[in-house]
Amino acid sequence: MKEPIATDDELQRAVAHHSAERFHDAERAYRAILEIRPDHPDANHNLGILLVQQNQAAQALPFFSTAVEATPDCEAFWTCYIQALELTGQLDEAREVLERARRQGFPVDEVETAAASHETLSVEQASALAVEFIETLVALSEQGLHDTVEVLARQMTTSLPDHGFGWKMLGIAVLEQGRFEAALVPLMRASALLPDDAELLSHLQTASTLKNVFDQHRVAVTLQKAIDQHRGGNTEQAEVLFKKVLAIQPNHADANHNLGILAVEMGRFEEALPYLEAAIAANPHHEQFWVSYANTLVRAGRKDAAWQVLEAGQQRGLQGPLLQLLTVLVARPEFGRWEGALAAAPGTEHKTDQHGDANSVQPDTPVLQTLASKAKPQKREQDPSPKEASSLLSLYNRGRTAEAIPAAKRFTTRYPSSVVGWKVLGSALFKQKQLEQARVPLQQALELEPTDVQVLQILAKVLSALGQLEQAESTCQRLLEIEPDDDEGHRILSDALRVRGRFAQAEASARRAREINPAAALTHAVLGLVLLEQGQLTEAETCFRRSLEIEPDADTVHQELLFCLTLNERVTPLELAAEHRRFGERVEAKARKRWRPHRNPRTPDRCLQIGFVSGDLFNHAVANYIEPVLVHLARDEHLSLHAYYTHTAEDAVTQRLRGLFAHWHPVADMSASALADRIRADGIDILIDLSGHTERNRLTTFAQKPAPLQASWMGYPGTTGLSTMDYYVSDRHLVPFGDFDDQFTEKIAYLPACAPFLPSDMAPPINPLPALRNGYVTFGSFNRLNKLSPEVISLWSQVLRAIPTARMLLGAMTDEESASNVIDWFAKEGISRERLDIRLRTTIPLYLLQHHQVDICLDTFPYAGATTSLHALWMGVPTVTLPGETVASRCGAAIFSHAGLETFLAHDKPDFVQKALHWAGDLSALASLRSGMRERCMQSPNFRPEIIAAGMSRALRVMWHRLCEGAPPTHLDVTQNDD
Repeated sequence: MKEPIATDDELQRAVAHHSAERFHDAERAYRAILEIRPDHPDANHNLGILLVQQNQAAQALPFFSTAVEATPDCEAFWTCYIQALELTGQLDEAREVLERARRQGFPVDEVETAAASHETLSVEQASALAVEFIETLVALSEQGLHDTVEVLARQMTTSLPDHGFGWKMLGIAVLEQGRFEAALVPLMRASALLPDDAELLSHLQTASTLKNVFDQHRVAVTLQKAIDQHRGGNTEQAEVLFKKVLAIQPNHADANHNLGILAVEMGRFEEALPYLEAAIAANPHHEQFWVSYANTLVRAGRKDAAWQVLEAGQQRGLQGPLLQLLTVLVARPEFGRWEGALAAAPGTEHKTDQHGDANSVQPDTPVLQTLASKAKPQKREQDPSPKEASSLLSLYNRGRTAEAIPAAKRFTTRYPSSVVGWKVLGSALFKQKQLEQARVPLQQALELEPTDVQVLQILAKVLSALGQLEQAESTCQRLLEIEPDDDEGHRILSDALRVRGRFAQAEASARRAREINPAAALTHAVLGLVLLEQGQLTEAETCFRRSLEIEPDADTVHQELLFCLTLNERVTPLELAAEHRRFGERVEAKARKRWRPHRNPRTPDRCLQIGFVSGDLFNHAVANYIEPVLVHLARDEHLSLHAYYTHTAEDAVTQRLRGLFAHWHPVADMSASALADRIRADGIDILIDLSGHTERNRLTTFAQKPAPLQASWMGYPGTTGLSTMDYYVSDRHLVPFGDFDDQFTEKIAYLPACAPFLPSDMAPPINPLPALRNGYVTFGSFNRLNKLSPEVISLWSQVLRAIPTARMLLGAMTDEESASNVIDWFAKEGISRERLDIRLRTTIPLYLLQHHQVDICLDTFPYAGATTSLHALWMGVPTVTLPGETVASRCGAAIFSHAGLETFLAHDKPDFVQKALHWAGDLSALASLRSGMRERCMQSPNFRPEIIAAGMSRALRVMWHRLCEGAPPTHLDVTQNDD
């Protein structure tokens, strides 16, 4: 049995992205499914549709072809494949595919070829004919004569096949007559010819939505008829009907399951197996599917395969009575008596189930909303006077944005057709960080003045900040069509492309922005970020330093420089610490005037007010680390927990975390000083930073010393550089006692382990060592691209050269283009592309599953893996790591020392190579270690949050006692009370 990777849930997530027009996310999700199941019909078909929607019909062809080959009895697959061939001008190929479709019994429309034999028209003739067609079609459409419109529109597409209006009107006419699937073909053709026609896109979405609603209805009705026929004993008719369901939805779980059951009832066991496999792939959580499949394997005489299926089912958490009964039976020696035992067992009869399934793209089409967005506001008065407009603009330009917002709202009410009011309102809301509210007035301003470059700039920034990166990109492209040399447009575009992982394009845009305006500090910083993501550290550092020369007080750019230096092996620990201290001294010089005595009661054993400041309290690595600790800290009656959340994103993780805090404070819109005042007013005793120098940090608030005690924990592998930060919370393996004191402005508080790690519920079971099956060793790395460098690749290549048969799997790549530098680095070291397995960044389940193909991971340096190493450990894969003289280099050392795996810690680069070669040469020991890895993990304090929480509670109390005694902060060790 193939592992059922491309589950219905994963496909539905891709479809949800697709329907919401998050095309980049949808494409990545579809490709993640195809990475495991290359022949998955729905993922191929939907990806093809997505590419056509983005005017990439040629790239869509292989996916449509694969969908047709995988499921030749689905009419929609043939129709879209033929249409894509037509769109790319491959008419001969389209005819061949059409004939194949007809042989399958589908009445697909004839390929439009009349134009090929039609008399060639001059430009003037074609233009005059188009005008005549358009006027007549519009008049007929307004009268509701859709059948007549269809006839005339077909004539227009024949005479003028490259004119989008004919295809558009044909699609609309067919759509109005309720023929949803037939409407898709001309509408797709029209969208390729008229890519900017918003009305056309709306009709295309409507056609897709209605077709899928209709398909769902057909599936439900046909499925029920099939079930009734099956129950009535009419198995032949039931089989026909279930196959009709699959013709509409090839991955329908219950239809596949029931077809498998029908085949079993007729004694066709081998024929049943593919259907039952498809059912499990679509819904791996349905116990009956696993039971039916195992039972069928038993009846087919394939006991070993049945046993493997039962193990896989149990590892997925399926422990129901049916599965348990089969497990008992499969272990018995009386293999020949299985069939009778199963037939006699109560509750093991095959059931005919009925569940919904929806694997096709279903874009949401809010038609009324679309129409409303096109309605222009009605004028109440004539245009505003120059004085009124100037007064409003002056209010905004003087920085009085809070006052400008209500003034602009009044202005837009009075003068709804004036662009000034909408522009000021959107811009002021953006300045106030009210991003969602800013988008609507900015879009209205563009309705009134489509070429306003300033509005396009601000709207692009808003969309980018909201994570709507595709729309941000298209807005930038629109801006640059109007003003090709707008450096701000190129800069915003670069940033959006970078976040989407399209680094080569992002770099080109950033370099163009710098070329246009080399005096813009932010442009140098954006280019630095793009280079940093690609591991080009030296030039990235140059960019950040140039940006700071132009704008020395840019805190964010300075912190990007710090991260860049942390990744660079050539930067010494003392140089790195010095740059961090420079940051601290600079921000504290501005904040010192706000330092004031604290009035907190110095009572040693009272309930302490503990504040946590973070922008990562959503589905983020930091949240995954802090949540299991908070579960225990929240129960400590001597602590009252406050959250100061510096981000606007909210999800299910946010909701869970909110319930663990006694007080939840959303502070994303607050300035550094306003947040400091709020923390003082809340009487916080100990304030804890969870970000360090990472995104959305508030170290400028900590620089104002709003709490009597302050500590940094989890978010950053190194000092904050602030003298106002009293403690850095760590453990003895991450920050060795006494060795790193000169790298910190803080004192170290030593816990049993720095942070806990809870493995994902979606983690698959550990598999046997793949080298035993493959006959060669596979090394792996799942670290981000910006942790890689020529130096890292050079060391890894020494290992690969020493074992010519070994391969290397590189995960977490954003795309093949972004991995090209890494491939080039390997090539320079003599390692061919054929030995590299490049894997794109994907969903957690698929990412974890990739570890099934890796024997040993190789760590990066000087910035070692943390979360990736913990994931690998849980999947049974140890990592050879090279700890150095900085905290960032010692994450692996801490993880593996806590797990008793010190033999994977290298002393230097030659030792790194030797350790990798040693373990690659001792596969039996490696296999034994792998099989027992999860039991080993559960003994490590990294996997026991209750131990870390208890240590943190003790550390907080000791910190407070010292303050009450008037003693200064000092190194603390609370590990001696470890459970």
